[in-house]
Amino acid sequence: MAGEKPIDRIVDQIVAALETGVRPWRKPWDARSCGEVHLPLRADGQPFGGMNAITLLMAGAAGGYASPFWLTYAQAKRAGGQVRKGERSMPAILYKTRIVEDSDDDEDARVLRYLKCYPVFCADQCDGLPDAFYPVRKDQVDNAPVDKVLDAFPVELRHGGDRAFYQPSSDFIQLPMPEAFESPETYLTTKAHEQIHATGHEKRLDRNFESKRWGDEGYAIEELVAELGSVLLCARFALKPEHLHSHAAYIGHWAETIRSHPNALLSAASHADKAVTYILAFSVGKGLISPKIATQGKEVAALASLILSD
Repeated sequence: MAGEKPIDRIVDQIVAALETGVRPWRKPWDARSCGEVHLPLRADGQPFGGMNAITLLMAGAAGGYASPFWLTYAQAKRAGGQVRKGERSMPAILYKTRIVEDSDDDEDARVLRYLKCYPVFCADQCDGLPDAFYPVRKDQVDNAPVDKVLDAFPVELRHGGDRAFYQPSSDFIQLPMPEAFESPETYLTTKAHEQIHATGHEKRLDRNFESKRWGDEGYAIEELVAELGSVLLCARFALKPEHLHSHAAYIGHWAETIRSHPNALLSAASHADKAVTYILAFSVGKGLISPKIATQGKEVAALASLILSD
């Protein structure tokens, strides 16, 4: 459609999927009964984060792509490859800032934040790229490191009962006993989901969507943050994001909110990315994982240093 922004296409695709009851960001795992699903990677091997990670995961699943690498046309050419004729790009979002001076007085200067989109192609859409852009996926994944990473996050964890939830007022996570879950993976991903919620506590990231009761818009947006955050966290460790509760009741609300306020999706993805960065920082600081596993290595390493110095 003439004049359509690339971000509009992303939002329309996500809303259309949600309106049919499908959470499109889970398609990468639904498309593979086994094997790894990893975060999308830039040409230099650094992971995409936030909304880019979500949309490129979706695009990779829709296209049946095996490679996690996404490159611009120029990057593919510099690497010795060529995008095949007729291949369609995906928009990647780049956040920019610009200082605008309203007058000669520096005090009137304003910092404007805006986003730009640039086209990227999966390595599977290219010919002639080096083999390094097509890593071999493993069929089996060791979950032990994931357990250690989640245990490094300092929040009280209680076991018992048949419900999984985070209690903000007392700052604890309640989970059923591990053996009550269908699999060790379901236990870990449910734990990760509730930990994303816990990052929103006022003594951590202080995330507040002004929810006044269960099921209202603020509550649903917080659930969207936890949903996207668990997807991003699971992708780092090749876990399928299956939770004890599917939160299907929120899908219609998410679709309505995102259609009315497209920025809500970008905001939720940004909050989710920050939550994952916060959780991983404790493991980076304790030497359990490399900063490269995180969304933005330098940011996580710096945050880890700050947290551990408190």
